[in-house]
Order: sequence, then C-alpha cells, then structure tokens
Amino acid sequence: MFDDLRQVTITGGLTREPEMKRTNSGTAVLSLSVGSNQSRKNQNGEYENQSHYFEVKVWSKYAEMMETKLSKGMKVMITGDLDFQQWEQEGQKRSKIVINAKQVKPLSKNENQPNQQQSYQQPQQGNANNGNFEDDIPF
Repeated sequence: MFDDLRQVTITGGLTREPEMKRTNSGTAVLSLSVGSNQSRKNQNGEYENQSHYFEVKVWSKYAEMMETKLSKGMKVMITGDLDFQQWEQEGQKRSKIVINAKQVKPLSKNENQPNQQQSYQQPQQGNANNGNFEDDIPF
C-alpha cells in the first residue's frame, strides 16, 4: 500500500536566528522560522501582500551542518514533509503543522561568513551560441 504524499517545497526568508536544541536522546534539532510572501488581487483589483510563516525542523547531523550556514534574513528553499502535531495545554486542544526538512538550500549569502561558498547557484542561462538560434532553424 502507498503512503499519502505530504511533501512540500517553500521559499522565503529566515525570520529569526536558527536555534539548536537536543532531544533527550541527544539528537540535534535545528529550529527555523521561514516567512514567505504572496501577492494577490483583492476584490477591488488591487494587489495585496500576504505573509505566511512556517516552522521548520532540521534533524540530526544535517542540523549540525546547517547551523553555521544559516542566519536571520537569509533566503532559503526548504523541501520536507508535513508533520501534524496535537497537544493539550491548560485544557485547550492545540495543533500546528511543522515542516521536517529533508533539504535546505540557501539562496542568499550568510552575512556572518562572508567568504562562504554558497551551496546553491542559479543555472546559467543561454547556450554556447549566446542565444543566437538562427543556425538551429532548418529552413
């Protein structure tokens, strides 16, 4: 039987400094907060910006590696699985959705480490003939 797919990809900016914690068993957990903006037309035909915020967890050795590569304000692309969490607090039922990251790609430079090489680069556009496609036309 197949599992339902709960994988998401988001891009946005880190809204706070990453926070490293450890579980009771010693597993590293890096907590991130990612803000993503969306522009939509309202009923009057004017564009409005909406901000959405996501809680992201990075686990284990990957968390330890990413802790020094990320800082508040950086643009990132996160791919991961959705995790629905429920608990009770002071008699009230609470819930939230957390993204358990499988991949974190920095899309901007970490200002804390100016000599750091980025792990993500935009692919170069164009081709060997610098966009001149006349030679490719068969007639």
